Amino acid sequence: MKKMIFAVALAALSLGMTSCNDDKESTSILTLPMPAYNLVTSLDGNSCATSLCYYTVTMTYPGNLMTLASEQVKTTGTSTLYFATGKLTPKVEQAQVDGTSRETLSFSALNASEAGSAVTNLDGVLTQAVYLPKVNEVPGYEVLVPVSSGHYLFTQYNIDGKWKISTFWPDLTYKGSTTTRFPGQTEPFVTEGISYRLVMKRNLDNSITDKADIIFYDAQFAPQAPALKAVVLTDLKLEFAPGGFRVSGTNIVPKVLMDGNVLTDNSRFTFDRFEMNSAGQLTGAAINYSVAGKYTGIFSGSCVAK
Repeated sequence: MKKMIFAVALAALSLGMTSCNDDKESTSILTLPMPAYNLVTSLDGNSCATSLCYYTVTMTYPGNLMTLASEQVKTTGTSTLYFATGKLTPKVEQAQVDGTSRETLSFSALNASEAGSAVTNLDGVLTQAVYLPKVNEVPGYEVLVPVSSGHYLFTQYNIDGKWKISTFWPDLTYKGSTTTRFPGQTEPFVTEGISYRLVMKRNLDNSITDKADIIFYDAQFAPQAPALKAVVLTDLKLEFAPGGFRVSGTNIVPKVLMDGNVLTDNSRFTFDRFEMNSAGQLTGAAINYSVAGKYTGIFSGSCVAK
């Protein structure tokens, strides 16, 4: 599976060593430049906007102390803000993703500021425990990751008492439980085998457009039906609102991945409607859809493993 690392993060990890006092334990300082997209909402709820933001995460060892900073937090107006937190003590955990142990650092602070704008109600995770698409490639969809270390930043905070910031990433894969129903079915079909990839489309300047594609992997809608390697819904409507996003469309002819990794239109299984809404800290998703006037599906899941 090809991965495309975000442009400015090609050299994402740098490790600096400094010595603290003679004959005492040395200190390791690790700095991680971290791109993320901000959903900025005015606290009065009247406006919201998205923008690319570059954060700097600094870890100091021993002590597992963490700081978070950015010099380019754009608001819903024209201003750009700077902040740097004081030292945070993240909770370090491991999560299993497809049989591999991945690192998650959870952090929070009611009043986090040390310099720049006032940051309050900070809550977030810096995590490698993010689901990735299956190895079978869908033509034209390289995987976009923030940094080569595989970390993603999902955080929420208020800044200067005027705006709420929630970070997200435009290429994420969600896993969870799907329940489908069709006429004549005595019991619903429940599966955790379908994963859903959201690909938000971007402009050349990396800003988010108003369109998104959805890819179903291992799409099986009934126990007697075969699992399709991939089903792709293209050019769905992408909308942001205070606190989250919505992806929707009607009368969508899906593209199905056939042998030879070729995408082919399949009008027999036209999606009458599709809707996806963000949930939680922009890491969760709720999906519902109907297909060909027969199948209905609902999904609830997350892009981050617990």
